[in-house]
Amino acid sequence: ITFRYVVFSDIDDLGGMYDVYRYFSPITFLVDYFLHSGEFPLWNPFTYCGMPITGNPQSFLFYVPHVVRGLLTFDPTPERSNISLAILWGLHLIFMAFCTYLLGRSHKLSFTGSLTAAVAFAFSALIVRRMGEYHFITSLAWLPLLLLLIKKAIDAEDFFTKIGIAVCAGLTFGMSITGGYLQ
Repeated sequence: ITFRYVVFSDIDDLGGMYDVYRYFSPITFLVDYFLHSGEFPLWNPFTYCGMPITGNPQSFLFYVPHVVRGLLTFDPTPERSNISLAILWGLHLIFMAFCTYLLGRSHKLSFTGSLTAAVAFAFSALIVRRMGEYHFITSLAWLPLLLLLIKKAIDAEDFFTKIGIAVCAGLTFGMSITGGYLQ
């Protein structure tokens, strides 16, 4: 029911709503254009008489999945960049649900309980409300994995295992921060 608009709409009507087509899609296309031109995008000359892209966390310029998405968007156009951005958002949704499932299993929930937690989190009002705010989703998608790694570090017996897991948790937290939602 939540995604009926996406499932039953014409492809031309799926350009996005709210911040998607007004903000994220143009920045994403500009980043894709620069990446495929062999330039590192430093400046956006089209917004507010120019503004830095590198200083804008919502350009996702240092977010590894977004850079990979940009490199895989061959011959970028605004439409291709927008579609690849929507695919990336969907992959984040799946990743978020999968990590929530693993977190539930680590807390010894049943298969059904873990699956319910995964679906409830991925399709919660918090997430569905933020569908047009990619920076929120890209940052929050890493939270279940971060909580899972913290639990694993607490449960580990060996000191070096704890340190290794803590380093992975730090990298996961860093990935979350580069997702564009610093709060």
